[in-house]
Amino acid sequence: MKQKRGANFSPTSGDSERKRLEVSFGLILTLALALSIIIYVAVLPFRASYLGILLYDRGWTQPLAIWFACIVATLTLIKLIKINREFRSLKRIWISDVINFNNPQSLEVLTFQKNLARENSLVGLRCSRVIAAYSQSNSRKTASEFALDDASFYVSSSESSYAFPRILIWAIPLLGFIGTVVGISQAVNGFNGFLEKSSDIGQIKQGIGTVTSGLAVAFDTTLLALLLSVLVMIPMVLVERYESRLLLAIDIFINDELLPRFKEESNSLEQKNLKEAVNQAIQESFPRAQDLIEPAHEYAKQAVTDLRLILGNELTEIQKNNQSFITQLNEINQLSLQDRQGFTTFLERQQQAYQDLTGQINRLFEGLKINYTDSLENQQQVNQDLINQVNGLVEKLTSNYRNSLENQQQVNQDLLTKINNLVEQLKVNYTGSLENQQQVNQGLLTQINHLVEQLKVNYTGSLENQQQVNQSLLTQINHLAESLKSNYTQLSGALTTQSHQMTEQLKQAANLLETRIQSLENAAYKLSDITQLKTSLDHLIKSLEKVEPVEQVIKEAMSQIKELKPSLEKLSKPRIITFAESDE
Repeated sequence: MKQKRGANFSPTSGDSERKRLEVSFGLILTLALALSIIIYVAVLPFRASYLGILLYDRGWTQPLAIWFACIVATLTLIKLIKINREFRSLKRIWISDVINFNNPQSLEVLTFQKNLARENSLVGLRCSRVIAAYSQSNSRKTASEFALDDASFYVSSSESSYAFPRILIWAIPLLGFIGTVVGISQAVNGFNGFLEKSSDIGQIKQGIGTVTSGLAVAFDTTLLALLLSVLVMIPMVLVERYESRLLLAIDIFINDELLPRFKEESNSLEQKNLKEAVNQAIQESFPRAQDLIEPAHEYAKQAVTDLRLILGNELTEIQKNNQSFITQLNEINQLSLQDRQGFTTFLERQQQAYQDLTGQINRLFEGLKINYTDSLENQQQVNQDLINQVNGLVEKLTSNYRNSLENQQQVNQDLLTKINNLVEQLKVNYTGSLENQQQVNQGLLTQINHLVEQLKVNYTGSLENQQQVNQSLLTQINHLAESLKSNYTQLSGALTTQSHQMTEQLKQAANLLETRIQSLENAAYKLSDITQLKTSLDHLIKSLEKVEPVEQVIKEAMSQIKELKPSLEKLSKPRIITFAESDE
């Protein structure tokens, strides 16, 4: 996808080259310190002059003010040198009409970009970075956005580089005010000592000198601070304007001379990028079919495995029941085979008896044939006897056969009864096993229900315990909330008390400041009373006219007092000093 904004492109130069207009503060501080030392060394031969007294004899704030002013002046001077050099580079640089920017990856464009990167100028560096962004993105719009980001960076960097000098320009008058406070404090302290020792003429002269020296410190520190702040503020503002003009000229050069030479990006590429973006979004947002099939396949496998286990367990139970049933049927078959074998043996015996009887009958017929010729009557009688015997035998055989049939039927009936009994027993056993299984299942269900009831009871008990624990936790939380509320109330009360105390302390400080101001006003009023002191001194001079040395001293004191009177009258008047700084 197309990259956005210029920040996505790697710079073709380091941060040190991008900060071409910035100045090292370590170097500035060192140069400013050296310049301050040079100033003090240069003024040293003129120590007795007003300038020497102003720098050497007016307190510790003067060197700091000089050093701060030298820092601002040095930074302004170095900035001015760099900006002038960049303006000269801007006038020298030009883009040939022969260079064709339609192909951003061409050797001609890349060579021109590298040549600009090697230029020792800000405009060359910025043009090189814009061309590099155009070469990487193949988009004029992206290069324009990159140029806009680069311009914003340099504007913000320029504004931040002047933050420290502005602070110093504000600090220089503050140092003057601090010196003013120190000088007035010295003057007031000296005046108090002067009033305590006003009986001695020498002490009067010394006290007046202390007062005047303190006032000199107060006004000279303010004078130097205000003068230095004005002297360094105006050039710095002008140089800042000059740098803004340089950055604006570079932006105009890039927008008018470089960016119009770039080729516009085609719509087909945008459509292609749009399609790629849509496809990528679809791939990222919607799952693949394989991702949906695999979980379903795994779920089906797991379901088949579980079903196989369940069916295997059920089939195992069914096989066990069938095996026991087959075993019982085999026992029944064995009993049936034994009964059939006994019945077959009985039939074989009956057939053997029939064969023996048939043999006897045959032998009798043979005997009859032999004796038939002997005597017919005897034969008939014998035949009748034989018929009777045969009939008896037939009846006997019939009765025996009937008995055997009845016995066989009885045996068969007994076998059928046994088989039916066995079947009934199997049914009873199978029904009993089913009933036992049902009883077992019923027992299991009863145990499960009992366990469920126990679980319900335990769960109910655990719920009650959990509710009790939650209730205790809620009680503890309420206690903690109450304690937090009480602690917060106590803390708010303590903070309120501390705020009241701080308010009282601030009021006391304000009262002290007001008292200090009133003391300063009283000091001004006391200074106005010097005129009355002058009158008393006039009377004293009249009484000491005969003493020439004393008269000379008094005349000098009078002259000093007369010179001091206008200054003291001006000092007694209220003053308002206002400082204002304009960004323009």
